[in-house]
This record gives sequence, C-alpha cells and structure tokens, in this order.
Amino acid sequence: MKLLSLNLKQQTMLMAVMASTLPVLAIGAVTHQVANRVLIQQNEDAQRARADDLQRTVYLFMEEREHDIRILANLSIFTRADLREQVSSQEKGEILDQMMTQYEIYDSIAVFDIKGDVIAQTTGTALRNHLNRSYIQTALETKQVVLSQPIISTTAGTFSVYAANVIRDSDTQQVIGFVRARMAVEVFKTILESYSSENEDYYLISQNDEVFLDSDNIYFTQVLSTGETFKHPNHESSFQIYDV
Repeated sequence: MKLLSLNLKQQTMLMAVMASTLPVLAIGAVTHQVANRVLIQQNEDAQRARADDLQRTVYLFMEEREHDIRILANLSIFTRADLREQVSSQEKGEILDQMMTQYEIYDSIAVFDIKGDVIAQTTGTALRNHLNRSYIQTALETKQVVLSQPIISTTAGTFSVYAANVIRDSDTQQVIGFVRARMAVEVFKTILESYSSENEDYYLISQNDEVFLDSDNIYFTQVLSTGETFKHPNHESSFQIYDV
C-alpha cells in the first residue's frame, strides 16, 4: 500500500532493490534447506557408524568370552586323568574361584562330568545336575563352544548369558564332561553406556529380534536355562522390564 504514494523514481529504485534481494533470499532459503539435509544425513551417518562400532565392540567382547571358555575347558586338572584323581574337588573349586576373580566378568563357573553332575564349582549356591540345560545340550551335540542367548538362570533366577564347552580327555580326546560360565546380562550395560547420550539410545537385540537391554532397562525374557518358559501370573507378555 505504501508503494502507491511514492514517485516513479522511488518506485523504480524500490522495485530494483526488491528484485535484487529476492533471488538472494530464495537462494539463501534453498541453501539452508540443503544444509539441513546435509546435517541430517551426516548425523544419520554418524549414528550408523556408532551403531556399527557398538556391534563390533559387543562382538569382540563375546569373542573374548569364547576364548575364556576354551581356556577353562583345557585346564589340565580336568583334561588329564592323573590330575583329575590327584586334585581334590575343593582344590579345583579354589582354582575356578581364582580364575573367576581374574576374569571379573562371571558370577559362576562350574565343571560337570558327562552325566551332568558337578565336579567343581566356584563359591556360591550348590549346583544340581545341569544335563538338561539348553546350552549344555547344544554344546554336547555340536562338540563346540556355545554362547547362549539371554535366558533366566534356573538356579539363581538371574537374567544371564552362558558360555559352555565340552571337556576332552587329553589322551583319548573323548568328551568326558563340560564347563559353563555364567555372566549377568547387566555386564553389557557398561558397554551401552559408553555409546549412549541424551539424544541417542542404543539397544541390544537377541537372536529372536527381541530387545533385551538398553541403557536404562533390562527386558527380562521368561525362558529358563532349561528351555522351559516361566509364566509369571501378573505378566502375559514374554518380556518384563526392570530399571537398572
């Protein structure tokens, strides 16, 4: 409206200013949008890279657990017939206690004979026969190291991950028993915390594509280490959420 009160020269000058300014503003707006898209893409790429790095970290962590269980399965006090007889169950348990303290990861380590009865274990609740444990059955069937999915310990009731391996006689190479080491799912929380921030949250997902841990919660499965399903009367879903 004010434009109508100006003389022709002023109008021409004003229109010239507007004409020269509008393309710059338009270009600036487009540049801003492009810059936003670039920043969003860079942010997504950074998050993807961090997620890949986290996955590698967890993979290396589990590789170390595989290495641990191989060492435990090859302890001479269990593989050599003469030492199996000479070293008492108490002494074997003390050695396992020392190794558990050294690893600082596990809350229980135990060795069993081929029938599933305990030969030696770390200090704690006396363990019963473990032959019916799902991860033990897999280790005996495959004759290989097994790293379990997150499951509930039938003995302790803790949400845990297990490493298991068969034990072979050093002379005959026959399978004479097995060893298993248990660690709480919560040990993974420290790894997650090193990657999570106020704006980013990462999750650990089981082989069944179910989230079992994030930086704030543990999602408890109801699958026991025996493979049976525990049904809590107040929970219909397969997972329960707990703050950690």
